[in-house]
Amino acid sequence: MHTPHIFNRRRDGIDGLNNYFAVCEKANVPYVYAETRQKYCDVFFDFISLSEDKRKALTNNRDTVVNDAIAIFMRHSCNKSRYEISSLLISMLDMPIAQANACTQELLSLISGITER
Repeated sequence: MHTPHIFNRRRDGIDGLNNYFAVCEKANVPYVYAETRQKYCDVFFDFISLSEDKRKALTNNRDTVVNDAIAIFMRHSCNKSRYEISSLLISMLDMPIAQANACTQELLSLISGITER
């Protein structure tokens, strides 16, 4: 099963993120990852790894993607957190680092659930 990557730029370098993208693209699975810092992390989804039919599924289900992604954000965010969400790009910034795994897993489940129908 595909799992999202928890990435630390100091530890993993940019190559770690590039390698994860290559795996996602080859497998045609959602590119969901968290980039960690000391106390906070940024969680991302980018459609770039997905085939055209999966991109269309996300676009056709825009309201579901956006509403459910906001609900995920609300469950895992803190006062400092903020988001930018569309059907094809999701950024959840300054999330508590303790929430990185749960947030990325939920986001991956959301996107996969829509693209695998």
